Amino acid sequence: MEPVIKMKFFVWSVLLMHGASGVEIDRVSVSVMEGDSVTLHTDVKTKQRDRIRWYFNDTRIAQITGDLSKTCTDVQCNEDTERFRDRLKLDHQTGSLTIMNITNTDSGDYHLETIISGSISEKIFSVTITGGPGSKAVQMKRTMEMKGASDTLNNGAVNEQVHLMT
Repeated sequence: MEPVIKMKFFVWSVLLMHGASGVEIDRVSVSVMEGDSVTLHTDVKTKQRDRIRWYFNDTRIAQITGDLSKTCTDVQCNEDTERFRDRLKLDHQTGSLTIMNITNTDSGDYHLETIISGSISEKIFSVTITGGPGSKAVQMKRTMEMKGASDTLNNGAVNEQVHLMT
């Protein structure tokens, strides 16, 4: 059985045995500029028996378990994907996940599942990517800066309107 399927089966088994009323689900919206880093905080401190798992598009991308040999990020968690290519950093004390050099393809829902002292909780981080080197706003600013530099070189005078906008 695939590791992701095992985890979902485990979670659903626990829910069926204990009832869904014990599961907390929080939703957090996060906006980050393309090329920057973002940390998704768990707001917990882990102990040896705690389990923390991160999923993106139903693919496990990071986990912490009591067994350090089973702690992983990206390719270590799922051999079929190199989606984040060494851009993930997992804090082993809190389980918080940092995504470095974020790109537009990283936008979406990041699911956090924690089992701490027998209590299951879920948190969904909806990550939206804004701006960045390829965005229209940045391209417009660069064009205006280039125009300002061109005006300065060609006319010997600075175009004040361009410099007020940058």
